[in-house]
Amino acid sequence: MTRRSLYWVATVLLGLVLASPVGAIQVQTRFVASNPQIFPVGDIVDIDAIQGDEDIDLSTLPELFEVEITNSTPDELDDWMVLEVRLETAGLVLVNYVSSNFQLRDWINGPGRNGVYNNVELDNLELGERDESYYGDLETFLDLLDGSNLSSGVYILTVTVFAVEPNEEGGEKGSPLANGIQLQQVQVFNPSSPQLQSPDEGEEITALPIFFTWDWTGSSNLNANEIELIIVEGDPGEDGETVISSANSSNTMFRGSPALLDSYTYTGFAGEERSLTPGATYYWMVRFNVNTVVPGEGREFDSNVFSFTYAAEDPGTGGGTTGGNVGGGSGGTTQGGNDPLLDQLSGMLPSDVMQNLMNELQGFTYEDLTIDGISGFTQQDLMSLLNNPNITIITVGLEE
Repeated sequence: MTRRSLYWVATVLLGLVLASPVGAIQVQTRFVASNPQIFPVGDIVDIDAIQGDEDIDLSTLPELFEVEITNSTPDELDDWMVLEVRLETAGLVLVNYVSSNFQLRDWINGPGRNGVYNNVELDNLELGERDESYYGDLETFLDLLDGSNLSSGVYILTVTVFAVEPNEEGGEKGSPLANGIQLQQVQVFNPSSPQLQSPDEGEEITALPIFFTWDWTGSSNLNANEIELIIVEGDPGEDGETVISSANSSNTMFRGSPALLDSYTYTGFAGEERSLTPGATYYWMVRFNVNTVVPGEGREFDSNVFSFTYAAEDPGTGGGTTGGNVGGGSGGTTQGGNDPLLDQLSGMLPSDVMQNLMNELQGFTYEDLTIDGISGFTQQDLMSLLNNPNITIITVGLEE
């Protein structure tokens, strides 16, 4: 390519850059609910209203999403624009709101929160609507119906702000403004109830710690406080759901949030845990409280209920697993059969890793701890070391 042609290409590119719009408005959009898992159709639309041919619009929907438009210079307040809000999933459009022309000044100075409106407030702003606006009818929602919820999948919320050309009240809807397109999406799971795995129904547990595990098909983004593990003492042969529903302060051994999504290591003394009574029967379940796309109280998903018997033969034995004992010896246990060192590890390691570790430790005892060739360390010293954020590798030597 010659120098003349290179100069010509550079000139054209420069002209395109200079001609591009440099709109400085900022557009943001978001779903109001955080980490939603469910799209309950009965909360989204009134089926009776749809069957009665009543119109659906932004204000008949619950408060689902917010739109924010702000300016960076005073001159932009006089600009005319058009707002489009689109909610869709799997190629089906549920909402496609297209406003009439409006000035940014009216948006900023309106009844919103400094340029922020949810869909109901947006409808009350009375910007008007173009004929392009569309709202799903009964057939649209029936195509997505999954029981009492809309089907799982990715729901996409797109907000686009268009320029008005010419920049006046009677202008036509033009091109999207620079920075004028924002997209937000949410993955809806419609989760099923969690299923308990271990301890299995009727299992006999011979030592602590106990590894509780369950299966969950919903999102992995749940917060710890959205999961509840419940362990209640009851009589053998009782109905599990009845025992759980009658839980009180005296028979509840644990009711709290596990640190992990699908497991919990029970030591019998950590946090709100209570020590188990040898020979007693216990019933357990997990409860998930998940958010819906409509803000408010979440929906509860209860697991099945399993029972197990705590059949520790000797309260003085050391920490163990659901399959056997690990000898603790005189220097390795505390009263009640809990090994504080192993309990500390059980709170740090995944359940499968901890299970393998406990199997390897079967039959071992320890009397003295040596770290970096220096003996005389206590269990508490080692636990403090384990809590050091700079620790990377720990090697432990054992003797039978």
